Amino acid sequence: MAFFRCGGGTDTSDATATAENILSGKTAYVNDEKVTGTMTDNGAKTASLNCGGSYTIPKGYHNGNGKVTGNSLSSQTTATAAAENILTGKTAYVNGSKVTGTMTDNGAKTASLNCGGSYTIPKGYHNGSGVIRANSASSQNLIKATIDGAQVTSDLKLLSINNIDIKVSNLPDYCSKPVVFDNSIHFFYGYKHYKYNSNTDEWTCISQNLQYSVTSDNYKIFVYKSQIHMIYSDKLYKLVSEQWVEISTLPQSTYYGSAFEFNGEIHILCNGKHYKYNGSAWSQVSILPFSASNTKAIAYNNAIYLMDSDMYKLTGSTWTKVATLPYNIATNVEYGQFTVYDGGICYFSGGTTRDETKYWYKYTETGGWKKMSDVSQYGGGSSNVISPVTFNGELHMFNSQLKVHGIILRVYRKV
Repeated sequence: MAFFRCGGGTDTSDATATAENILSGKTAYVNDEKVTGTMTDNGAKTASLNCGGSYTIPKGYHNGNGKVTGNSLSSQTTATAAAENILTGKTAYVNGSKVTGTMTDNGAKTASLNCGGSYTIPKGYHNGSGVIRANSASSQNLIKATIDGAQVTSDLKLLSINNIDIKVSNLPDYCSKPVVFDNSIHFFYGYKHYKYNSNTDEWTCISQNLQYSVTSDNYKIFVYKSQIHMIYSDKLYKLVSEQWVEISTLPQSTYYGSAFEFNGEIHILCNGKHYKYNGSAWSQVSILPFSASNTKAIAYNNAIYLMDSDMYKLTGSTWTKVATLPYNIATNVEYGQFTVYDGGICYFSGGTTRDETKYWYKYTETGGWKKMSDVSQYGGGSSNVISPVTFNGELHMFNSQLKVHGIILRVYRKV
């Protein structure tokens, strides 16, 4: 039996295409049905790739003219390194060219140095484990000295055994109130002002016409805010162009008391009271543990110490006894003089012929009072006053009556 299509024509029942198999915009018959294509028309696709990259070809129709191009090596390796910037034996690409490194591999360098030596770190790569070590002092024979003509090249251990004193110079006048100022020692006597030249051991009279005659312990000379100041009676003065200029009135008269700078302020201690001056006004700090006018005090180790037969330390506004003086200054206050030297308070007594006053004494917080050297040739053990100051790390002594200037030298012995 034969079948015929109505109206005749081609049998399309055996076609298999679907719309996505037919190019978009094109039509065809499948199973007697007209089908409009949906396949994407990609035309001629183009793309470029770097090394290691990929390009996914879009689904659909391509007309055969599309092209995927690999980028040049030079365009993918734009860089600035030269062979000497790359570790030796290693390679890299720079601007399209393969470069073999020439940088030296130093690994872990080691070296040793003597004092004053140097080590030039070699050019190239270092792995961070190299070490440069300084040789010990003993291995270099650095500690050298000449003792009695013989050179010592090994470690030299010395022990301070005592202090001695030597005469430095004669004084041009009776020395009263020495102070250290402007890298020199100054002293005042009468209407005169003298200055010491440590290079020539000579004294120069700076002025002979001061308006006050400085002759006794009633005058307090000290340095405050880098200027020489003086207290006499109830007045505070400073030295300006070799004239004493009054700058303040004290809250009480101060004769045999003490005056000095401490922590940027002037402190005065006399007649049982303690005041300080901040540059504009006076205020009371404490009540002294004794009421004598003949008060000696000094600043030491960031604290104030007060002397009588005993020694007291100020904490806040409270005085605490810390030691007993080797000789009571209370009965000879004008002769008891103090300074700070070599980590301790130094005390020169004088004012008597007692044997213990021939010596000067030194106090430290850990060792207490210790007898030092005999200074009787400078007036120790007599009615003369020895006034000490510390200058250039040395302890200088001045005797007003004998007009001599001495210096304490430390003596060592080998151990």
